[in-house]
Amino acid sequence: FFDVVTYSGNGTNREIPHSLNAEVGAMIFKCTSDSGNNWKVYHKSLLASEVMTFNSGNAKGEAAIHWNNTRPTQDVFSLGTDTDVNFPGREYVAYLFARPL
Repeated sequence: FFDVVTYSGNGTNREIPHSLNAEVGAMIFKCTSDSGNNWKVYHKSLLASEVMTFNSGNAKGEAAIHWNNTRPTQDVFSLGTDTDVNFPGREYVAYLFARPL
């Protein structure tokens, strides 16, 4: 029910594979190579165009460019061009949690 995925940003819309083999309930993202980036969060209760930020006063916001306006599948999650989750040359970690049955 849990997976950790690391990847390098490339600044383009793309899909990243994961190994949950289940519906994704939540994802937490952090840039590990730049301390100025925010923690970004996807939750299944949000629209694919919405995002939450851990270290901000904004509970949720519109952000189709984070997830490329696409919900994750059993096999992949989508990234858009937002610099907090996909800046070229930066390293990221994503913590994925399966949706409870």
